Amino acid sequence: MAFEPVSGSASHRMPVQYGYCAANCMRRESWRVAVIGDAGLPGSEVRLALTASGKPRLMWFSQPDWRKDGEHLFASCDRACTQAANWRAVAVATDSVGEGEGRYFALDADDNPHFLYSSSRPDHQGAFHRYCLSFCLSAQNWREQKISDNYLLGAFSLAFDARNRLRLALSAEQNGRKGLVFVICESECNTIANWKVTALMQLGNEYDLSLRLDAAGRPRLAVYAGNSGVSGEEKRLHYLQCDSDCHLFTNWTRSTVGLAEGEGGNLDLLLDDQSRPHMVVADSAYLPKRISLVTCSSRCSTSRPAWQRREIEDAEKVSARLCSVGYAYIGKRPALAWLGASRLLVAHGVENKCLGHDTSVHLVRLTAVN
Repeated sequence: MAFEPVSGSASHRMPVQYGYCAANCMRRESWRVAVIGDAGLPGSEVRLALTASGKPRLMWFSQPDWRKDGEHLFASCDRACTQAANWRAVAVATDSVGEGEGRYFALDADDNPHFLYSSSRPDHQGAFHRYCLSFCLSAQNWREQKISDNYLLGAFSLAFDARNRLRLALSAEQNGRKGLVFVICESECNTIANWKVTALMQLGNEYDLSLRLDAAGRPRLAVYAGNSGVSGEEKRLHYLQCDSDCHLFTNWTRSTVGLAEGEGGNLDLLLDDQSRPHMVVADSAYLPKRISLVTCSSRCSTSRPAWQRREIEDAEKVSARLCSVGYAYIGKRPALAWLGASRLLVAHGVENKCLGHDTSVHLVRLTAVN
């Protein structure tokens, strides 16, 4: 895993950290953590991707001084990666702000790194796709293409299928309105004319989204609409899927996952080997106190999936393990991964405040679910 602190140290550093566990990963002592770089106080947004052979690649935004532009850094390691000396990093783009939420960094089927970012700088305004095809620790080998003049694009969720076809979900804002947009590119993606776009639904503040591709490369989306203002849609969690020609709106199906209004604002989606969706969701976008696993049990490829919900963490119980009297918020920026063939690993952020202490404690918590 990769993560960064919520607040800086006394020296104003915000270390980007990489953690690895080979076995017994539900034991804290089994994890080895290395500091790979520094994000600076306004920076961070560290993202991790693994090559086909399991080698880690990192991307983050470093901005030691908010009054100056920061840099997007790419880092790689091929052996003994819990030793910081074995990592190499290079600055590959300059920007004024980072990307925040979203899976904006990904590797293609050939393990080449790609990321998306938006920039409001007057001399470099818009949204951009930056990528490298060889010797990626040399900044001169990175290429860039402008994908839009609109810099109000964000929450990029990028993926490539086994045939190296690009798939991208994102939020686009124009004239004060936000919408969910899906993009496909079948080949020669360095030519923007080959990017095909469709708008899927309206979004509002506190939205969240997660894109995954199944084994056949078909896109599946979990989307929390936020305060979209659309009756029957806002503050609800939705599941969207498409099997072919996904640049056409009519080929998408959308269903509402049966959760209470307001649940789903912190989420991640993962598919199993039968393309069944599994989602980790929090009960609030802002101050979550409970997280659950939501799984499709039947009719998963239809417009009417059947869902089962299972609570996996409660804030009161988490806080009780950390102090005698206190409170916690849990489920922030959750992530799902497979731990073996039939076990899910949930990672999520915890903010805990013990009464009598001046500051909160921020933790990464892991939960295994059978």
